[in-house]
Amino acid sequence: MAEQSESTTAAASDADGARERAGALAEFRVGWPIVLVAAIGLACGLGALPIYSLGALTKPMADDLGWSRAEVQAIFTWLTIGNLVAAPALGWWLDRHGVRGVTLWSTLAMAAGFALIGLLTRSPATAYVLAFATAMLGVATTPIAWTRAIVGWFDVGRGQALGRVGLEQVVEGPQLEGPQRVIAVGRGEHAAAAGR
Repeated sequence: MAEQSESTTAAASDADGARERAGALAEFRVGWPIVLVAAIGLACGLGALPIYSLGALTKPMADDLGWSRAEVQAIFTWLTIGNLVAAPALGWWLDRHGVRGVTLWSTLAMAAGFALIGLLTRSPATAYVLAFATAMLGVATTPIAWTRAIVGWFDVGRGQALGRVGLEQVVEGPQLEGPQRVIAVGRGEHAAAAGR
């Protein structure tokens, strides 16, 4: 009797697993654009750009502006502080206004902030204030917003979708740093930051 109960439990478990796999595949067939947009958004957001580009821009910025490398690297600190301050409000904004509108507005604000850092920075204090403001306004480009998009769309295949979005970090990092170095060396820090 116990053997029959175990085989019934195993068969039910196998059937549940098959249903979950089919459900995850069906979700991905419909929701793959969300995964793609989240991966691109993550690659172009505050969670990736400063990490992969500031290292390539540190020496050219230090040379161009006459700052120490520590002063240049402190920009990342102020980006982080801005994210820490703004992150609690981000959840409320996402719940109230939805991921699409908040991330679109935040992406534009982040791009404008980076352009202003490149165009207006002459002193470390100016750079730090602009970095803080850029992070405050660009906070919806961080993984918090993209995770919210995936969680809102996927149920059974949520882990797989998050894993595919996270794969972007592994692929994107080395791809971004090379062109940043070429721009920084060939045109100077301000041109690289402003996209000129």
